[in-house]
Amino acid sequence: MQTDLELVNKARLGSGAAFKELVRQHQQIVYNLAYDLTGSREDAQDLSQDVFIRAFERLDSFRGESRFSSWLYRITMNMWMNNKKRKNFQVLKMSDSLESFSDNTGKSYQPNYPDNPEVKADMAMINDHITRAMTVLSAKEKSVFVLRQFHDQGLDEIANILGISLGTVKSTLFRSLKKMQKQLSFLQSH
Repeated sequence: MQTDLELVNKARLGSGAAFKELVRQHQQIVYNLAYDLTGSREDAQDLSQDVFIRAFERLDSFRGESRFSSWLYRITMNMWMNNKKRKNFQVLKMSDSLESFSDNTGKSYQPNYPDNPEVKADMAMINDHITRAMTVLSAKEKSVFVLRQFHDQGLDEIANILGISLGTVKSTLFRSLKKMQKQLSFLQSH
C-alpha cells in the first residue's frame, strides 16, 4: 500500500487514480468532521466535496510536514468557518448521536448498549443536551472542542490543523470545556 505522500506526488504528476485513492482513504474522516461541524448530512456532504475539490486545486501546497489527514482537517475547518460566515449552517450535532462514532481511520464502532428503550431514550436526551449546549461556543471554541473531544486529536495536532499556537489551543479548549460544563451542569443532578 502506498503512503499518502507517494499518492500525493503521483497526483501532482497528473494521476487521477492516485488522487481518487487519497479521497477513498480520507473521505470518511473528512465527512465525519464536516458532519460534526454542520450537524446536517446534506451540508456535510457538500462541505466534504468542496474540501476535496480545494485539496485537488491546492495539492502543490501540501509540503508533507504534517500528515495528509491533518492538512485535510485544516482545509475542512477553514472552509467551514468561511461557509459559516456566508451561510446559516444548522446547529452542530455529534455524528449520528453518541450511539456510533468513527475513529481517524474511518472505522465505525457501535458500543454494545443494552437493548433497553430507557437507555436509548437517555442517550438521545443526553445527545440533544450536548447539541444544544454547543450552540454557546464560538466558531473557534467549537473547532477546538470538536477536534479534541469527537476526533481525539492531540493539542499539538489541533494547533497545526487550525494554524494557531499551542497556548491558544489550551486556553480555547479550557474556555469551551467551562462553557459546556456550565451548560450541562443540570445533568449532574439527574
